[in-house]
Amino acid sequence: MAGRSIFVASMNLLRLIVGTLLAMLAAILFTPANFFGVFSSSYTAAWLWLGGSGIIAIGIGDYFSYRMYTVPGARNIDVAQTIFSLVPALAIIIAHFCLQG
Repeated sequence: MAGRSIFVASMNLLRLIVGTLLAMLAAILFTPANFFGVFSSSYTAAWLWLGGSGIIAIGIGDYFSYRMYTVPGARNIDVAQTIFSLVPALAIIIAHFCLQG
């Protein structure tokens, strides 16, 4: 019921903002001298890959996963939990082939 009263996009945006702020806080606390060096031009390719990954994984993937929770029925939640439990293993397999490891 709460999933239907809150828009998926606003919930996703709030989660992104909180996650970004916590990641920046951790980066400042643990590596204060190197924090601003990450924003230099030598990291342009890394920022492009990170942005593309964020658009695909967070923007599209999380939208559909949050949307799935608003559809009534226990079967949808069971399927979602099964898929979420397979994500770490699938990430390792895909990374192995993509990174030629």
